[in-house]
Amino acid sequence: REEWYFQHPAQCVSCVDVIYWTSELEEVWDRMTNHSEPEKLSEYYNGYGEQILKTVELVKTDLTSLKRTLVCCLLVVDVHARSVMENLKEDKCTRVDDFNWQKQLRYYWTDNNVEGEPKDCWIGHSSAYVLYGYEYLGNQPRLVITPLTERAFLTCTGALAMNLGAAPQGPAGTGKTESVKDLGKALARQVVVFNCSDGLNYKMMSQMFAGLAQ
Repeated sequence: REEWYFQHPAQCVSCVDVIYWTSELEEVWDRMTNHSEPEKLSEYYNGYGEQILKTVELVKTDLTSLKRTLVCCLLVVDVHARSVMENLKEDKCTRVDDFNWQKQLRYYWTDNNVEGEPKDCWIGHSSAYVLYGYEYLGNQPRLVITPLTERAFLTCTGALAMNLGAAPQGPAGTGKTESVKDLGKALARQVVVFNCSDGLNYKMMSQMFAGLAQ
């Protein structure tokens, strides 16, 4: 695993990392339910923690700045995944359709149950299923995900799946813009930030959207 990190582009590694986490965790629940292995989740949780410690050891080595950025990004994502598993254990979640699991960002390499369609990366979030955007974002750091961020993401992905908009609201400097940008990284979608001043009218907005479309 530690060697695989540096054999492929950083964005691909980040995406495949969470695809494997999703599939492995759902396979654990399948074994717990259908093969009567109740300790499987604890075993996987402990093994995942050991993987994180091995990744931490990489940070102490002599890495280039690009490799260090990738490792730090993977650590943020993997530590959050470990926290999710810890909460699932406490809530005694043993089913794939449990809401405590459904409310997480889940990555699947699947045809999304469409006959004859090629497999692709689909992201499930509660009842929303959106296609991975494949927008080139490069090797970028990720935000630490908090429970509040998770709730904001849940609203935004639900709106995105229904072709609607979402408007995070709150005081200045609390991380609304950064959270939306981080969701864009998670979904591999382009995020354009602009200042919405009092003098902005519909004509200026139409020019802005026309420029984006071109």
